[in-house]
Amino acid sequence: MTSNPFRTVLLVAASALMLTACSGGDDSSPRFNSVVSFGDSLSDVGTYAAATGPNGGKFTTNPGPVWIENIASRLGLSITPNIVGFGADQTKWVVCGKPACTGYAQGGARVTAPNGIGNETGTQAGALTIPVKTQIANHLAAHNGRFNPAELVFLFAGNNDVFFQLGVFNQVAADPAKSPAVAKQVTDAAMTAAANELVLYARDEILAKGAQFVVMVNLPNSAQTPFGQKSLDANGRAVLEGLVNAFNTALAKGIDDQQLNVLFVDANTAGRQVYTNPAANGIINNQDAACDPVKIAAATGGREQSGSSLFCSGATLTAAAMLDNRFQFADSAHPSTLGHKLLSDVIINALSERNWL
Repeated sequence: MTSNPFRTVLLVAASALMLTACSGGDDSSPRFNSVVSFGDSLSDVGTYAAATGPNGGKFTTNPGPVWIENIASRLGLSITPNIVGFGADQTKWVVCGKPACTGYAQGGARVTAPNGIGNETGTQAGALTIPVKTQIANHLAAHNGRFNPAELVFLFAGNNDVFFQLGVFNQVAADPAKSPAVAKQVTDAAMTAAANELVLYARDEILAKGAQFVVMVNLPNSAQTPFGQKSLDANGRAVLEGLVNAFNTALAKGIDDQQLNVLFVDANTAGRQVYTNPAANGIINNQDAACDPVKIAAATGGREQSGSSLFCSGATLTAAAMLDNRFQFADSAHPSTLGHKLLSDVIINALSERNWL
């Protein structure tokens, strides 16, 4: 398991479907008054921006929008971070009280565990990683315990549970008294539990408390990222993909078993199609990161050595990405602006097919 606070799994972006940019649907479509997002770095709209300076702030090729911002813009709405801060001192966190501050997703956050990727409890250096469970509770606390039926709610999490369980797998498999088969049983069970928790949060804390329009997105194949392709061997990629599949299988089954009235978006299948047909989706490079770790280290005075896209801007792209910005990945684990655009396109298409646009 990496100690990098910002290494969460990339959402492999989803489809080549291109829709018109006009907002609103036909007369029978719902009219939303806000977009609410729960999740992790893939949906983070700027939780850690205060710590990155003016040339970063989101997990992408900044200042480009992430997918949820594209969705909000399509609806003529905006979405901003609910909390901005860094480190363990909560007195230094800034909680936003404005109506558009419904971006609860945070880099490093897991479904339930409070200490997500990069959370360094008791220090001033760690990421907040407020889990999805608490993100939902915070929204309810700020809105009299209810969701507004005119809110469009997105639930997209589990990516950091994948990375956490990858570390667990490696630890268990390295134990001479155990085996990779035992490690798989342990970690698959943990991923299934996380998916089941997310399903119950959707049922009991979102739908049961007034939400009428809820979108749940499954996990991409994180083996199809620069991290998966370049940092893992074939066995490692198989383990990583297996963790994703365990979560997605349980998520789909849970939604069906509980008969949840949600819009399910299969980002995994769409992402595989994009990865295997990059040129058809406007991508020239899906193997390398667009952000240059050396330039980012120089720009941050050596504070950031991993090349995290959280600190990436147009000035810190690789020479190749500066010449042509059609890279799919910003860093080893996160989408570029183009990658986020492809994801938002497929979600917009799903919303339209459901007649929610």
